[in-house]
Amino acid sequence: MGDLLPSYMDGLTSEESNQAVEEHLEECETCRAYFQAMKGAVASERYVEKSKEEIKKEIHPLKKIERETRKRIVIAVFAVLLTVGILGTLYESLYGTGTQASAEDVKIACSKIGDFVTIEFLPTDDSYYIEIWGGAYSTDENGKETYEWNKIQPVKWRTKPFETRNKTGAHWGFQFLDEDTIVDQNGETIQLTGEESLEIEFAGESKVVKIAELYTEEGRETLER
Repeated sequence: MGDLLPSYMDGLTSEESNQAVEEHLEECETCRAYFQAMKGAVASERYVEKSKEEIKKEIHPLKKIERETRKRIVIAVFAVLLTVGILGTLYESLYGTGTQASAEDVKIACSKIGDFVTIEFLPTDDSYYIEIWGGAYSTDENGKETYEWNKIQPVKWRTKPFETRNKTGAHWGFQFLDEDTIVDQNGETIQLTGEESLEIEFAGESKVVKIAELYTEEGRETLER
Protein backbone atom coordinates (compact mmCIF):
# COMPACT_ATOMS: atom_id res chain seq x y z
CA MET A 1 0.00 0.00 0.00
CA GLY A 2 2.91 2.31 0.65
CA ASP A 3 3.80 2.25 -3.04
CA LEU A 4 0.40 3.70 -3.95
CA LEU A 5 0.58 6.64 -1.58
CA PRO A 6 2.73 8.91 -3.80
CA SER A 7 0.46 8.29 -6.80
CA TYR A 8 -2.60 8.78 -4.61
CA MET A 9 -1.24 12.04 -3.33
CA ASP A 10 -0.62 13.26 -6.88
CA GLY A 11 -4.15 12.22 -7.99
CA LEU A 12 -2.91 9.56 -10.40
CA THR A 13 -4.82 6.57 -9.01
CA SER A 14 -8.28 5.33 -10.04
CA GLU A 15 -11.42 5.74 -7.93
CA GLU A 16 -11.25 2.12 -6.82
CA SER A 17 -7.63 2.52 -5.77
CA ASN A 18 -8.47 5.76 -4.03
CA GLN A 19 -11.22 4.05 -2.04
CA ALA A 20 -8.92 1.17 -1.12
CA VAL A 21 -6.15 3.57 0.00
CA GLU A 22 -8.53 5.65 2.07
CA GLU A 23 -10.00 2.57 3.78
CA HIS A 24 -6.50 1.30 4.55
CA LEU A 25 -5.42 4.63 5.95
CA GLU A 26 -8.39 4.60 8.33
CA GLU A 27 -7.33 1.20 9.64
CA CYS A 28 -3.47 1.48 9.51
CA GLU A 29 -1.94 3.98 11.88
CA THR A 30 1.56 3.46 10.46
CA CYS A 31 0.54 4.22 6.87
CA ARG A 32 -1.56 7.13 8.07
CA ALA A 33 1.44 8.65 9.82
CA TYR A 34 3.62 8.00 6.80
CA PHE A 35 1.02 9.65 4.55
CA GLN A 36 0.82 12.71 6.79
CA ALA A 37 4.62 13.02 6.74
CA MET A 38 4.61 12.83 2.95
CA LYS A 39 1.99 15.56 2.74
CA GLY A 40 4.06 17.78 5.02
CA ALA A 41 7.22 17.23 2.96
CA VAL A 42 5.42 17.99 -0.30
CA ALA A 43 3.83 21.11 1.20
CA SER A 44 7.23 22.33 2.40
CA GLU A 45 8.74 21.72 -1.03
CA ARG A 46 5.92 23.57 -2.75
CA TYR A 47 6.31 26.44 -0.26
CA VAL A 48 10.02 26.66 -1.01
CA GLU A 49 9.34 26.72 -4.77
CA LYS A 50 6.67 29.34 -4.28
CA SER A 51 9.04 31.43 -2.15
CA LYS A 52 11.71 31.22 -4.84
CA GLU A 53 9.25 32.45 -7.46
CA GLU A 54 8.09 35.27 -5.22
CA ILE A 55 11.71 36.28 -4.52
CA LYS A 56 12.43 36.26 -8.25
CA LYS A 57 9.39 38.44 -8.85
CA GLU A 58 10.57 40.86 -6.14
CA ILE A 59 14.20 40.92 -7.34
CA HIS A 60 13.39 41.37 -11.03
CA PRO A 61 12.09 44.97 -10.72
CA LEU A 62 14.95 45.78 -8.35
CA LYS A 63 17.47 44.61 -10.92
CA LYS A 64 15.71 46.69 -13.54
CA ILE A 65 15.87 49.75 -11.26
CA GLU A 66 19.55 49.04 -10.60
CA ARG A 67 20.29 48.84 -14.33
CA GLU A 68 18.41 52.07 -14.97
CA THR A 69 20.21 53.79 -12.08
CA ARG A 70 23.61 52.61 -13.34
CA LYS A 71 22.73 53.81 -16.84
CA ARG A 72 21.69 57.23 -15.53
CA ILE A 73 24.90 57.53 -13.51
CA VAL A 74 27.00 56.73 -16.58
CA ILE A 75 25.06 59.29 -18.65
CA ALA A 76 25.40 61.90 -15.89
CA VAL A 77 29.17 61.34 -15.57
CA PHE A 78 29.58 61.55 -19.33
CA ALA A 79 27.53 64.75 -19.42
CA VAL A 80 29.66 66.29 -16.65
CA LEU A 81 32.91 65.36 -18.42
CA LEU A 82 31.58 66.71 -21.70
CA THR A 83 30.50 69.96 -20.05
CA VAL A 84 33.87 70.35 -18.32
CA GLY A 85 35.64 69.70 -21.63
CA ILE A 86 33.52 72.27 -23.45
CA LEU A 87 33.97 74.87 -20.71
CA GLY A 88 37.70 74.16 -20.60
CA THR A 89 37.99 74.61 -24.36
CA LEU A 90 35.94 77.80 -24.20
CA TYR A 91 38.02 79.14 -21.30
CA GLU A 92 41.23 78.34 -23.16
CA SER A 93 40.00 80.02 -26.33
CA LEU A 94 38.96 83.14 -24.40
CA TYR A 95 41.80 83.47 -21.90
CA GLY A 96 44.54 81.06 -22.90
CA THR A 97 45.39 82.44 -26.31
CA GLY A 98 46.78 85.85 -27.09
CA THR A 99 46.05 87.68 -30.34
CA GLN A 100 48.04 90.28 -32.19
CA ALA A 101 46.89 93.70 -31.08
CA SER A 102 45.77 96.38 -33.50
CA ALA A 103 46.96 99.98 -33.30
CA GLU A 104 43.55 100.87 -31.79
CA ASP A 105 44.06 98.33 -29.00
CA VAL A 106 47.24 99.94 -27.73
CA LYS A 107 48.23 103.32 -26.35
CA ILE A 108 51.95 104.05 -26.67
CA ALA A 109 53.82 106.18 -24.16
CA CYS A 110 57.53 106.90 -24.63
CA SER A 111 59.76 108.43 -21.98
CA LYS A 112 63.44 109.07 -21.34
CA ILE A 113 64.82 108.88 -17.83
CA GLY A 114 68.53 109.47 -17.66
CA ASP A 115 70.13 107.39 -20.40
CA PHE A 116 67.21 104.98 -20.76
CA VAL A 117 64.40 105.30 -23.30
CA THR A 118 61.34 103.25 -22.39
CA ILE A 119 58.39 102.57 -24.67
CA GLU A 120 55.26 101.56 -22.76
CA PHE A 121 52.35 99.73 -24.42
CA LEU A 122 49.06 100.13 -22.54
CA PRO A 123 45.68 98.59 -23.40
CA THR A 124 42.88 100.93 -24.42
CA ASP A 125 40.39 98.48 -22.91
CA ASP A 126 40.62 97.22 -19.31
CA SER A 127 39.26 93.79 -20.30
CA TYR A 128 42.64 92.75 -21.62
CA TYR A 129 46.33 93.30 -20.98
CA ILE A 130 49.32 93.68 -23.30
CA GLU A 131 52.48 91.64 -23.67
CA ILE A 132 55.31 92.26 -26.11
CA TRP A 133 56.56 89.47 -28.30
CA GLY A 134 59.64 90.41 -30.16
CA GLY A 135 63.05 89.67 -31.33
CA ALA A 136 64.48 86.42 -32.53
CA TYR A 137 67.72 84.60 -31.99
CA SER A 138 69.87 84.18 -35.06
CA THR A 139 73.30 82.63 -35.55
CA ASP A 140 75.92 84.18 -37.80
CA GLU A 141 78.52 82.35 -39.90
CA ASN A 142 80.88 82.25 -36.95
CA GLY A 143 78.28 80.52 -34.79
CA LYS A 144 77.60 83.56 -32.67
CA GLU A 145 74.02 83.82 -31.42
CA THR A 146 72.43 87.26 -31.58
CA TYR A 147 69.12 88.50 -30.30
CA GLU A 148 67.41 90.74 -32.87
CA TRP A 149 65.42 93.06 -30.67
CA ASN A 150 64.35 95.77 -33.13
CA LYS A 151 61.18 94.03 -34.39
CA ILE A 152 58.39 93.65 -31.83
CA GLN A 153 54.74 92.67 -31.76
CA PRO A 154 52.16 93.76 -29.15
CA VAL A 155 49.90 90.85 -28.15
CA LYS A 156 46.68 91.28 -26.20
CA TRP A 157 45.30 88.77 -23.70
CA ARG A 158 41.92 88.77 -22.03
CA THR A 159 42.04 89.42 -18.29
CA LYS A 160 40.98 86.24 -16.50
CA PRO A 161 38.02 86.38 -14.08
CA PHE A 162 38.98 87.26 -10.51
CA GLU A 163 42.57 87.85 -11.61
CA THR A 164 44.31 90.86 -10.13
CA ARG A 165 47.11 92.13 -12.32
CA ASN A 166 49.50 94.74 -11.06
CA LYS A 167 50.75 95.23 -14.58
CA THR A 168 48.44 95.77 -17.53
CA GLY A 169 50.97 97.01 -20.06
CA ALA A 170 54.37 96.03 -21.37
CA HIS A 171 57.67 97.82 -21.87
CA TRP A 172 60.45 97.85 -24.42
CA GLY A 173 63.52 100.02 -24.39
CA PHE A 174 67.25 100.54 -24.58
CA GLN A 175 70.04 102.74 -23.23
CA PHE A 176 71.53 105.74 -25.02
CA LEU A 177 75.18 106.38 -24.21
CA ASP A 178 74.89 109.51 -26.34
CA GLU A 179 72.68 110.60 -29.20
CA ASP A 180 74.49 108.34 -31.66
CA THR A 181 75.25 105.33 -29.47
CA ILE A 182 72.98 102.79 -27.78
CA VAL A 183 73.33 99.59 -25.79
CA ASP A 184 70.99 96.95 -27.20
CA GLN A 185 69.28 94.18 -25.24
CA ASN A 186 72.22 91.89 -25.90
CA GLY A 187 74.33 94.33 -23.92
CA GLU A 188 76.27 95.28 -27.03
CA THR A 189 77.16 98.83 -27.96
CA ILE A 190 75.85 99.97 -31.34
CA GLN A 191 76.99 103.09 -33.18
CA LEU A 192 73.93 104.54 -34.88
CA THR A 193 74.07 105.62 -38.51
CA GLY A 194 70.57 107.06 -38.53
CA GLU A 195 69.15 104.14 -40.50
CA GLU A 196 68.51 101.78 -37.60
CA SER A 197 64.81 101.45 -36.86
CA LEU A 198 62.38 99.80 -34.48
CA GLU A 199 59.40 98.13 -36.16
CA ILE A 200 56.20 97.66 -34.15
CA GLU A 201 53.97 95.10 -35.86
CA PHE A 202 50.28 95.66 -35.19
CA ALA A 203 47.50 93.59 -36.70
CA GLY A 204 47.16 94.76 -40.28
CA GLU A 205 49.83 97.44 -40.11
CA SER A 206 53.29 98.28 -38.82
CA LYS A 207 54.74 101.38 -37.24
CA VAL A 208 58.41 102.11 -37.89
CA VAL A 209 60.47 104.66 -35.99
CA LYS A 210 64.13 105.61 -36.35
CA ILE A 211 65.91 104.68 -33.13
CA ALA A 212 68.11 107.80 -33.22
CA GLU A 213 64.97 109.97 -33.23
CA LEU A 214 63.87 108.55 -29.86
CA TYR A 215 66.75 110.40 -28.23
CA THR A 216 64.83 113.65 -28.72
CA GLU A 217 61.55 114.65 -27.13
CA GLU A 218 60.13 115.46 -30.55
CA GLY A 219 60.96 111.98 -31.81
CA ARG A 220 59.34 110.35 -28.80
CA GLU A 221 56.21 112.42 -29.26
CA THR A 222 56.05 111.28 -32.89
CA LEU A 223 55.97 107.64 -31.72
CA GLU A 224 53.13 108.38 -29.31
CA ARG A 225 50.90 109.86 -32.02
